[in-house]
Amino acid sequence: MHRTRTRRHPAAWRRPSRRFWGWFIGGVLLYLLVESLGHLVFFPGTPLSRALFPTAPHELWMRGVALAALAASALLYRRALLREVRALKVHRMNRLLALLGEVVTTTLRAGDRDTLFREACRIAVETGGLRMAWIGLVAPDGAVEPAAAHGHGLDYLEGLRVSVDEADPRSRGPTGRAILEGRPQVMNDIAADGAMRPWREAALRRGFRSSAAFPLVARGRILGALNVYADVPNYFEADEVEILDRAAQGVSFALELLRHRLDTVAYQYRLREKEREVRLLLDSTAEGLLGLDPAGRCTFANDAALRLLGYEAASDLLGQNLHALVHHTREDGTPHIQQDCRICRAVVGGEIVHADDDLFWRCDGTSFPVEYWARPVVRDGHTVGVVLTFLDITERRAMERDLRRRLDMEARLNRLAQLLITHREAAPGEALAILSEAAGAERAGIYRWSASEGFARVASWHARGAPAPEAGPVAPDPAAAAWLREAMAGGDAAVVMDVSALPPGAGGLRISPPGGKTGALLAVPLDLPGGAPFGFLAFSGRARPDAWHPEDVRAVRTAAAMLAGYYARREAEVRLDYLSRHDPVTGLPNIAAFRDHLRRHLAVAKRQEAGAAVLLVELANFADVVESRGHETAERVLRKAAGLFTRCLREEDTVARTGAHQFGVLLPEVDDPEGAVAVGLKLVQALTPTLRLKDGAEVYLEVQVGAALFPENGADPEALIRSANVALNRARCEGPNNVRLCTAEMNRQVMDRLRLEGELRAAVERREFTVHFQPKVDVAEGRATGVEALVRWQRPGGRLEPPGAFIPMLEKTGLIVPAGRWVLEEACRRMMEWRRRGLPPLALSVNLSGRQFAARNLVEMVADCLQATGFPPGELVLEVTETMAIRNLEANLQVFNRLRGLGVRIALDDFGKEYSSFGYLKQLPVDELKIDRAFLANVPADREGAAILRAMVAMAHALNLKITAEGVETGEQWAFLKEVGCDEAQGFLFGHPEPPEALEAVLVRSAAPPGEPSAAPAGKAPLH
Repeated sequence: MHRTRTRRHPAAWRRPSRRFWGWFIGGVLLYLLVESLGHLVFFPGTPLSRALFPTAPHELWMRGVALAALAASALLYRRALLREVRALKVHRMNRLLALLGEVVTTTLRAGDRDTLFREACRIAVETGGLRMAWIGLVAPDGAVEPAAAHGHGLDYLEGLRVSVDEADPRSRGPTGRAILEGRPQVMNDIAADGAMRPWREAALRRGFRSSAAFPLVARGRILGALNVYADVPNYFEADEVEILDRAAQGVSFALELLRHRLDTVAYQYRLREKEREVRLLLDSTAEGLLGLDPAGRCTFANDAALRLLGYEAASDLLGQNLHALVHHTREDGTPHIQQDCRICRAVVGGEIVHADDDLFWRCDGTSFPVEYWARPVVRDGHTVGVVLTFLDITERRAMERDLRRRLDMEARLNRLAQLLITHREAAPGEALAILSEAAGAERAGIYRWSASEGFARVASWHARGAPAPEAGPVAPDPAAAAWLREAMAGGDAAVVMDVSALPPGAGGLRISPPGGKTGALLAVPLDLPGGAPFGFLAFSGRARPDAWHPEDVRAVRTAAAMLAGYYARREAEVRLDYLSRHDPVTGLPNIAAFRDHLRRHLAVAKRQEAGAAVLLVELANFADVVESRGHETAERVLRKAAGLFTRCLREEDTVARTGAHQFGVLLPEVDDPEGAVAVGLKLVQALTPTLRLKDGAEVYLEVQVGAALFPENGADPEALIRSANVALNRARCEGPNNVRLCTAEMNRQVMDRLRLEGELRAAVERREFTVHFQPKVDVAEGRATGVEALVRWQRPGGRLEPPGAFIPMLEKTGLIVPAGRWVLEEACRRMMEWRRRGLPPLALSVNLSGRQFAARNLVEMVADCLQATGFPPGELVLEVTETMAIRNLEANLQVFNRLRGLGVRIALDDFGKEYSSFGYLKQLPVDELKIDRAFLANVPADREGAAILRAMVAMAHALNLKITAEGVETGEQWAFLKEVGCDEAQGFLFGHPEPPEALEAVLVRSAAPPGEPSAAPAGKAPLH
């Protein structure tokens, strides 16, 4: 801490006044005069010898007189110096007091904080005589940032860094200590004070020799400091510090005053804004708002109240008795006495009043129904007024009337809807009775347009005590019919208050009994869903002033929509009944109708012990017709075939469409095979060899017919149709354009297939399949490089089924997909088990069927199996046939690429059996080719076959494909494969497909170290 020290100011010594110099020079001259006179008068000789060697007493006296003169001069000089110092101090104090006065005046005039700070700094320099002054404020980060400055050396503030963090050395100067300690801090010698070390050089360079800092306090919190600098050391004494501290307190007071002013202004602004918002809110509300004093006089009215009561300005209401202005008369015209006014009860009794059955009167003398609330305003237990809010409920009253009318009409419409749902034939007539009563009409009718005549005829009628009109046309006059159609165009209702005003030609509208008066007319169109015109609903005989209120029209339109829906449902039911039993393309009965008809006929045939035949006729190449000619031509072919079949058969025969390209024929009273076959041949001949369409186009058709006899081939419709299907399957196998009759042998084969399918489904569920492995060897070395996994079916009794006995059925039924997944996962698991037992790693080949390859989740299934078993993807080879690979080539390429993305290799199985196209190999991302066993059958004796094999191996190697030969059974074949450079071989020469345990033993022997026996069984090539 820097204490304030009081000492004489040395300025008077350095800057003596003219009076001082006069006194000083006078004293010296007096001394010289006295000494010279003494020497000249009393002691002649040199002054030096006389001064050094005084010899007389009077000389000593003269010297004393000289010294007394010198002392008197010094005393006079001191007195002059003290007077000068006092004058300077008084001058400085006057300037500081003037500074304080100006600061006080500025604090009262300052309009904002920045102006206050600038003026305080200016006054400190210009009035207080200081070299520089600045005000610093504490920032959130603890630094003191200059807010205002004035004087010399302002660039000193550019590099100034002051902190209020006590751990920071930059907080030890006067500014930091004043803020931290909350009291003035003085540094009277900047050059010598160590606390000014961070700023000393910059301060001295700008002429600052002493400084002081005074805290600025607002609302009990130190905001910053007032800092002043003088150009001489020891400038700030106690009096100066006190005055400057008071000046700083004045600045702090001004800050408080400014804060108070700002708060007051903000409060007044918020108050005005709140008043403006309240007024805006009151004027924006749709409710009228009035204020009343205890005498019932109006004290406030918002814009809504003025608008509702018809007044232009609030001054027309303010001070007036509200009851006399707006509440003076009842609805029946009698005066409304103020003592009976419910609003006055709120004033007198202090209770809240609500009413919605009263009237208010406008200034123009008109009234309107209102709903109002009168709420008393209570202050200190006394009612000082009432707040009245009210609404014009004219529209609400009208809406309530319309709502009651609408609810009544909707109740009737609900009865109508229930009626149209629960009743059938009588529903339209009863509906008209309900609508006539609701609409107050004397007559109502439903009229249906006649497409052939162009008129409307009566479909249903209702009249009060009048007979129904004749079934003639309603508008026989074409002009009347045209007017009625135009009036209801676009779904609009035709409303006529008086039929006598109808346009010329429309008077022929006959919608009332003969002799009856039509009166007002309302006609609403009846349009079926989709916009098809059905007719119209008409009401007449109503003669009220408000005839056909909009609600009546709306209700009648709703009823018309209901009736249109009723008629649409009736027609749709008829149409659906027809479509449910007939084919939409050919118009023939469908399979359901055919079965029903067959069931009824067989029941009659059983009672009469008669025979019957069922034929299933199939257009075998119909899919080719669709692909080549399109669906439209294919449908024309079906219609043409249906017509030809109908003409070929008897009237009592039945032909139906039982499938996409299949027809069923029922031949009653046909009990011999020859008759059924003859009819089948007749149907075949009707469509072959070509079928000529109406546009001259010719279509070649292949037809197969399967026939079954009742009761030989079946005693019920299902059995008979099933037998006909069996015969049709045989006809498919034997070529186009033939007829086959069902036999017992055919039925037995079908039953066998059905039984096999059931057993396979159970086998998949019980996992009765097992995996056998056949080795693949390196042709050059005879070493086993991999195995192929082959599925076998082991029945519960232990019998092993060969693949040809069940794999086709698995493929046909789709069971190959779950079975194939199990095979893949089991094979991978077995291979990993062999590896854990120390057997050499082998590649695994697994066949994919067409159904598996077409499955959408094939890639995911393979990935799941690999992840579940841990088998390396790079050693899994998935084998697909050529036919599978090139069918839908674009989609298959995506599957191949995704599989290879897993790291799996692809092999093309049975290469050469189908297409043998190396052009496809350039497109297919395959890794291996497996040559079909047929190419090795007679090799090497078959030179042509050997040449083909040699070329296939060479081309495969040129395409960087590994090639494997299947069906190797002799050593000569193996030697030939070595000669042509085939990579791998597979066949009985190296091993049959064997259970995993047996193959494991072979692999263990082949992996035995040198010196141990590893001979292969007799007749087989050794694996090593």
